[in-house]
Amino acid sequence: RRRHVEALTNAALEDGETTLLELARMCQEAGVPVECIVCIEKVYGPISEALARVADSTGAAAVVVASTGKGWLKKLWAGSTSDGLAHEQKCRAVVILHGTDAGLPPEPEPVPAADDAGHVSA
Repeated sequence: RRRHVEALTNAALEDGETTLLELARMCQEAGVPVECIVCIEKVYGPISEALARVADSTGAAAVVVASTGKGWLKKLWAGSTSDGLAHEQKCRAVVILHGTDAGLPPEPEPVPAADDAGHVSA
């Protein structure tokens, strides 16, 4: 049983790291400076508190998280890491809206690129 749990944990970490590195690459290609920090920690209590603690201890400028698009009932039952970061923690949080939280059309408009001087054309 323990080996099974370890195998699942390792697979999840590898998948998460691959996703994280791909997103970081996309940010860098768009000219957004990014640094990724992977911290593995057992957490008892709100995840938002643990993320804020890691952000504070590493000097992170912001924590970027995505909402999962839970409905209000699931948020009430299970809580929300993005809500906790945005409303209860002192660290700066960037929440990427998803699903029911976003209220966006299925294919949002692309973000306009900035020129070398940092100006964005409409």
